[in-house]
Amino acid sequence: MDWNAFSLIRPDGSDFDLITHLGTLPANMAPHEVTLHARVGVLDPPLPLRLIVRRKTPETTEAARNKLRAEASRKQKVLDPRRLIAAEFMILATSLPAEGYPAEEVLAVYRLRWQIELAFKRLKSLLRMDRIPTRTERASRSWLTAHLILALLCDDLSQEFLESSPWRPARCHLRPLALARMGHYPARAAACCPRQPQRRGSAARWTQRPPPARPLQAKTKATCPLPHPVVS
Repeated sequence: MDWNAFSLIRPDGSDFDLITHLGTLPANMAPHEVTLHARVGVLDPPLPLRLIVRRKTPETTEAARNKLRAEASRKQKVLDPRRLIAAEFMILATSLPAEGYPAEEVLAVYRLRWQIELAFKRLKSLLRMDRIPTRTERASRSWLTAHLILALLCDDLSQEFLESSPWRPARCHLRPLALARMGHYPARAAACCPRQPQRRGSAARWTQRPPPARPLQAKTKATCPLPHPVVS
């Protein structure tokens, strides 16, 4: 959550300043949590929630702050210094009780949820599944089924690639990006990952690369009007 997503109060009704609370946390990577209430409406009762806070690594913090500075510069706005302070922490709000749902498990579930979000982002950005080009129900089902199969193959082969040794020679057909592009650019995919010729059967004729084109030779007219070639 963002640092100003909710209006937070303590259980006794006093206001809770999140930025001040972040400044009091120890400089370690352990998760910290506090029980609060969030104002959700004028007539609605406050919503009880747990605030779980974990400090990010210095590299991640610096990357987040650089992104905020670049965004403020692009939009020509003054960057709120409180956003730079909050960028050092990962802040989660949950209504799950502390009993049975410790902070470490809540953080693990959040990371899993984020992987699901990234999976949907890959489906839309690489496979273009957010833009169905068909117009009929039958064609749309066929298009979606084919792309879902391609997405599963990409995920399966990418896991095999990640588990392989980094000292082995790279195989381009295991890269998810190359696999995703195959569905949209078959000619480019064939150039990136040419099929190898087979030894037996007639399949070798279509799996082999086509032979290089021979240079064209200029045709000359015969000077001898003989009906048959002369053999010496």
